[in-house]
Amino acid sequence: MTVRCTDDERRAEVARPGSGFNGIDWVEVDAADQKLLRVGFLHPLPGQPDGVPTGAAPAAGNVVVEGGVRITGVRVLSVSAAGAELTVRVDRAGDFSPYTLRLVRSAVDDRVPAGFDPVLAEATFSFKANCPSDLDPAPAAPAGPAPRPAGAPADYLAKDYAGFRRLMLDRVAALPGWAERNPADPLITVVEALAHVADRLSYRQDAAGTEAYLGTARSRISVRRHARLLDYAVHDGCAARAWLSVRVTAGSDAETQGIPAGTPVLAADRATPAVPAADAVALLAGGATGFETLTALTPRASRNEIALHVWGGRDCCLPAGAVGATLLDQPATGLAPGDLLLLEEVVSPATGRRADADPTRRQVVRLTSVRPGTDPVARVNVLEVGWSAADRLAFPLTVTAPVAGSGTDHLVTCAVARANVVAAQHAIGVRGQLPPAEETRWRPLLTAEPVAAATPFPADTPASQALTQDPRAALPLIRLETTEGSWRPRRDLLNADRFDQGFVPEREGDGRVVLRFGDDVSGRRPPAGTVFEVTWWRGGGAAGNLGHDALTTLVTDRSGVLAVTNPLPAVGGTDPEDTEHARQHAPVAFGTQERAVTTADWVAAALRLPEVDNATARIRWTGSWWTVFFTLDLRGGQRLAGEPGLARRLAGRLDRFRVAGYDLQLRDPVDLPVELRLWVCVTPGAFRSDVRRALLDLFSDRDLPDGSRGFFHPDRFSFGTPLYLSQLLAAAVTVPGVTDVRVTELHPVGVAPGGELTARVLRAGDTEVIRLDNDPSVPEHGILHLDLVGGL
Repeated sequence: MTVRCTDDERRAEVARPGSGFNGIDWVEVDAADQKLLRVGFLHPLPGQPDGVPTGAAPAAGNVVVEGGVRITGVRVLSVSAAGAELTVRVDRAGDFSPYTLRLVRSAVDDRVPAGFDPVLAEATFSFKANCPSDLDPAPAAPAGPAPRPAGAPADYLAKDYAGFRRLMLDRVAALPGWAERNPADPLITVVEALAHVADRLSYRQDAAGTEAYLGTARSRISVRRHARLLDYAVHDGCAARAWLSVRVTAGSDAETQGIPAGTPVLAADRATPAVPAADAVALLAGGATGFETLTALTPRASRNEIALHVWGGRDCCLPAGAVGATLLDQPATGLAPGDLLLLEEVVSPATGRRADADPTRRQVVRLTSVRPGTDPVARVNVLEVGWSAADRLAFPLTVTAPVAGSGTDHLVTCAVARANVVAAQHAIGVRGQLPPAEETRWRPLLTAEPVAAATPFPADTPASQALTQDPRAALPLIRLETTEGSWRPRRDLLNADRFDQGFVPEREGDGRVVLRFGDDVSGRRPPAGTVFEVTWWRGGGAAGNLGHDALTTLVTDRSGVLAVTNPLPAVGGTDPEDTEHARQHAPVAFGTQERAVTTADWVAAALRLPEVDNATARIRWTGSWWTVFFTLDLRGGQRLAGEPGLARRLAGRLDRFRVAGYDLQLRDPVDLPVELRLWVCVTPGAFRSDVRRALLDLFSDRDLPDGSRGFFHPDRFSFGTPLYLSQLLAAAVTVPGVTDVRVTELHPVGVAPGGELTARVLRAGDTEVIRLDNDPSVPEHGILHLDLVGGL
């Protein structure tokens, strides 16, 4: 009896090494000579190395070809074995019908040879398999098992409401007494209720396993918790911040009463610069973007526009890198250290028109010094103001300039200063009340709207750094108040004690924010029935990165506001971290170095600070403890000694890398002042004065008007950076009018030459930085001598 199956497991079993049986794997008809057959076996044939079974090689009498319609009686003439392949020669080629090649023991014994599988001892083939045909070459599918009786099979893939409903309706369709399909039918209602319950149970069943692993979790809250256990903080975004400039009327309510912190300012197209709170609600509902001031501001009309004093000059500018200016103090402005000052181009120096003023020529600085004075010639009061090197002017700011085509007598004031400046944040406060706390685990839903997150605003840092935020350090802006005190948001409750009144805001992927409280072990559990007064701030994300002059409407009932705007674009707005991004980066977060033990660790930690260009560290025993001595090369030639509080701020940021028992000491690099003398041959016809001026600019330590840097700019040299003669010569010959140049003197100031010209290099020590300021007042900071010959 022949049995047909739909699988081929027997072939795999026979082909397994060590099975002890052999069998036919395939039959191939030679395309050029159809009387030549090649038969492949699962193992090497008898008579071959490792043959299965052992014994004599197959002979012509062991192979039989049967079948055929027109051509029958095909005889085997000869066979030859080679490995697992048997070549068979027959006396004639068959027709298009199928043939069967069988193995037998002999011509008179048609039993299967010993050691060959009975099922695989024969194979069906066609002599005309390679011949062109209009028919489908695939053989007819063999008869398989008898089909199962028709019915309503259970759908084991049903996992949701629709699937369960369909499954139950298909099942009850077999009941002859139930033919109703009206949605209002009570039995249909029962089916749908059961489908709903099954859907919820199926979700919980899947979620228990799905949310248990970082790689499969779908909930953002689950991914956030998994990542926290891997020491990776999934951030919730960051609110954008911007500087606001306000102008007020003298003696008005806005000047006398001030503008409190938390005052909203909107990006709305309104004709008036101020609107009452009632109108602001409608503007926000209409899609206006809202910010709130971060600190209180006491504006003065005298600070609306402050002239930059030029001491009688005509075509004047503040150069790039400037860290101070002179302001006209009439009327009195009352400026003090810590105030914010906006330097702004208000008229184009090229056209003399306000509309052509460059909006990128604006910068906010925080004053570090204010010194009153007078101009005895002009008989006016002035203020000498200064700011930190971190706030140094990023561009040359033209103060006064002649209008093109109007002659030299017509000068225009191109830049002014403004001092009614305050920081604002993309967040609008919303107040409400949470439902009473419950006895069981309480996870109240705060809102489904975006909640802003931010870091505390630093009120004493330079203005260039005040708006910078780290999204991973930002916390959602939520405040809870009860009769017993305030509750503050935390990143997690892992280190909280049982008295800590903190909570963790957790943002889901759809924007919902859930509040998680403690359990009286890690964080305090709110007593049952506690009612929280909640204040949260709506906003945040990249949508708050508005362009300049977008915030133009102040929400206040106080009169006297003339204008409000953001002179610079808002910065820092960041969307919440994507779940997939966290899933990819959390597993490798442990590789980030967050502690410093060796000197290399300390140097790497220092280089993370944006103010640091390079650093060296040495660890020494100071008698009672270990001390890490830092030498910091700050950007722009900044020095710790010249910036009050800078060393304290940098040490505070490095302290998080410090291990117990170590102290930190920060110091400036050791200057290596250079005395340099160049002999320069000037091209005939060139003016020596022009060449001298160009060389002095080239070998200066400042930013040049064309945006390039002088050769001895502080950021071009760091610890141990050598000074090669070839660099000096290559730079000097680029100056127009220079035909030849030679270095005739090169050595540290006050030190006799030590073979630097012979070695053609001046080398600096590990903590030394080459310096050449070429300031006659302080020659100990480096001197440049120029000996020019030729020219005019």
